[in-house]
Amino acid sequence: MSKLSRDSNSNIAQTGTLQGATTQTVAISTTTAESAVMGPTTTLVRLVCTAPCFIRSDVTGSAALVTDLPLLANIPEYFGVTAGQFIHAITATGTGSLYITEV
Repeated sequence: MSKLSRDSNSNIAQTGTLQGATTQTVAISTTTAESAVMGPTTTLVRLVCTAPCFIRSDVTGSAALVTDLPLLANIPEYFGVTAGQFIHAITATGTGSLYITEV
């Protein structure tokens, strides 16, 4: 990421591009789940989940824990990532979906 966008009040705006964006859906539950690997040119992802969950970005085989970064349901957030990383997620209770869009 070279520079974050700002709104008319100079607040950082969470934005990304739709051109070429790909989205994957990861089923999340109380057992850790792993995304597909981030693409070779991916530096930013948009995450939105249907149930509250906890996330981490790491190499394959890592496990998300309920002490990791919390992600609230139905509130999209953007995160910087490194190509070759995976997103791992887990819920404290219940099930849902985590949508990961590489932007």
